[in-house]
Amino acid sequence: MNLEDYKNINDSFAGVREQLQQINRLTSRIDFSPIFRAHREMRTIGFAASEWLNK
Repeated sequence: MNLEDYKNINDSFAGVREQLQQINRLTSRIDFSPIFRAHREMRTIGFAASEWLNK
């Protein structure tokens, strides 16, 4: 491959990078902490239940 081929490949990914930046801007505004807290609580309940069942 020559230098022109690499430039064409790089240019073709420019659109992908732009779309990813837009997605990042949207997701950066979302607060995922309630989801993480719920996941942590579910794990705690699951561990407690497995301990109780294994007794």
